[in-house]
Amino acid sequence: AYVQLSLTGIPAAVTIGNALDDGGRKRTRYTSAHYLGNWSGRLREYQQPQAA
Repeated sequence: AYVQLSLTGIPAAVTIGNALDDGGRKRTRYTSAHYLGNWSGRLREYQQPQAA
């Protein structure tokens, strides 16, 4: 899935781990479009509560 998302230019976070035995060993890989579009910053801004 990671390669396909990367080649099509989709910003994504792909979590890699064992679905049957969740021993806490998960890894998240971000596509290059995720970094180039500054999606980490955008999502952080969106998740912060808006000041009134």
